[in-house]
Amino acid sequence: MSVESATTGGGLMSLLPMVFIFAIFYFFLIRPQVKRQRKAQTMVNELSKGEKVVAAGGLYGTIVKIEDDVIFLEIADGVRIKALKSSVTETLSGSAPALKLAEKETKTIEEKPKKSPARKPAAKKTAVKKTETKK
Repeated sequence: MSVESATTGGGLMSLLPMVFIFAIFYFFLIRPQVKRQRKAQTMVNELSKGEKVVAAGGLYGTIVKIEDDVIFLEIADGVRIKALKSSVTETLSGSAPALKLAEKETKTIEEKPKKSPARKPAAKKTAVKKTETKK
């Protein structure tokens, strides 16, 4: 056995850990990220008028109008905003817990009567006696 043949086999074996690490990165990082991107892109492409969505920043709204890459969301009665289609993070169905929570909070805010702030009574000042120590 010559010295040259031993080093050639060792060179291929030194690449094996690198190939193994790349395979791990592909299956645990790259592939799932590509799947999430595809899913998000198809969701954005399938947006339609009247659909309830959550936009980036946590804004809940209903799609009123769709243009090329812009959507118009109604976030309250008569309040419409313009946003990028790509800013939509998820769509909500009628039974989504997040939608029910948002509607409940909206009703709670609207139902609260406005009160004038009540003044708190001033705290009583008490005199503190100082005791002297004898030396």
